[in-house]
Formats: sequence, C-alpha cells, structure tokens
Amino acid sequence: MIHVPFFDSYLDTEIYYEEYGEKSATPLVLVTGLACNMLQWDPKLVDVLVQHYKVILIDNRGSGRSGSSWKFYSMKTFSKDIKNLLDHLKIKKTHLFGHSLGGAIVQRFTIMHPKMVKKLVLFSPDIGAFKRKLPSRKIVRMLLRGLKSDAQMIFHHAFFTSNVDGNKNKKLRRAVDCVDRMFRYFPMSEKDYTKQLFAAYFFNTWKKVEEIKSPTLILTGEQDKIILPENAIRLSKRLPNSTLSIIPNCGHFFLYDDLKPLLPELFEFLGVKSK
Repeated sequence: MIHVPFFDSYLDTEIYYEEYGEKSATPLVLVTGLACNMLQWDPKLVDVLVQHYKVILIDNRGSGRSGSSWKFYSMKTFSKDIKNLLDHLKIKKTHLFGHSLGGAIVQRFTIMHPKMVKKLVLFSPDIGAFKRKLPSRKIVRMLLRGLKSDAQMIFHHAFFTSNVDGNKNKKLRRAVDCVDRMFRYFPMSEKDYTKQLFAAYFFNTWKKVEEIKSPTLILTGEQDKIILPENAIRLSKRLPNSTLSIIPNCGHFFLYDDLKPLLPELFEFLGVKSK
C-alpha cells in the first residue's frame, strides 16, 4: 500500500511524504541528507524495510517536492517538520533513520522529543558544534560551490573510494543514476541548497547529545570523504546507548556500495529477522 500526500508544517510550508507498508506495522521514518530528496534511498533498502515496517519517506523542506520558507533553516526547523509529520499521521513513537544532514536532524528531534523515538540509525553522521573533523579543502570548496559543481565529481567523492573507475564501475553508475533522478525530476534551488548547508554547518547538539537514551546504531564508511569517520567515532563516545560500525572500503553513501553486508547488522539492531 502507498499513500502519497502533503501536509502543512512550520511557517506554512507544504511538506511532501510517502508511506509504504501495512498501517499496523511499526513506523520507521527515513530522513535524507544535504540537497537530497527521498529518491536518494536505494529502492532495494526500502523494499526490504517494508517487509517489516510502515516506512515513511520525507522530503526535507527546500528539497524534492516539499516547499521552502523564507527564513534560514536550522535543525530545529527540520525537527518541527518531523514532529508535524508524526502528529499528522497520529504516530506517537517511531524508529528514525537519518543520513548525513538527516542524521543531524534526527539527533535534534530525539533531544526535543525523546519519548517519540524507539531506535535511531545514523548513517554517516556529523557531530556539529565545531567539534567535527573537517574534510579536505578540496571537498569543502566543492560543497561551498554546491549545485554549480559537477554532479558526477560530487558523488564520486561522496559515494565511493578514491580508486573507483568512473567509466567502468557499476556502483558509480548507480550513484550517477541516483543523482540524475533526484535533480532532473526535482531540481533544487541554489538558495535552498545554501540554507540547508548553513543548517548543517552550524548545528549544535554536542552538549545535549548525551541526553539521547534511545538505542542508536551509528554506521559510517571507512573511506567517507564528506563526513570523516572520526566524527562518527567521537559521536559514539558521547552517546551512552550507541553501537558503532565502520563499513570497510565504503564512502559517504555506503548504501550504494554494498547493501548485503549491512542488512544482518541492521536487522539485528532493530530486533527482527531478515527475510
């Protein structure tokens, strides 16, 4: 079953979401990364999750089919959108998955609404608060250039290791196809990209992250060049109820590197048997 509507959120912004799976199943919300929309999620992952959960995908404000607002964005703003979505769907408690920027959003949401979160899965998470270990200057310049940068170059660095052959590697072609789907069908404005980037850079939960008591699985790629794995290690030391897993030979979006080795660990954490 699929349900595809919008709802009105903070600052009268229309937010787009999709629901998959049985109504009675435990809800699980997937929150995307910087400049991405829900098409970033590997359909293979969604198909597997739907076997066990009511999966809810959301386009962050300024991305995909969601609207934008005139104010600068912050993790608090994005968290209000998640809260309004759950209220709209009458969901009192959920699992949360967040990738990159989405990981920062769900950290902030859990601090604000701890009783609404069952378990957290943070893919390639940042730690914020100027405690982060920054990537190379080349990557920083690329991120600051934003949508003016070449998409294949961005996702070569974001998805994979430095030894990827961009012309022959099957996984990179899948990544480029993902970029094509996201930005060809639902282009993002430079203004919204900048507002999301500033929200990512300035977010600060460092002093309060220890308040998160929900069981948390932190997953990071060993060769992530966008958010270095050292940041996930630092975050795991601050989260009292967390498990850290570093995925070998993978980059920032390791879900497109190899999904199979990830699933057993993911389902073991969630407490279900993979089918």
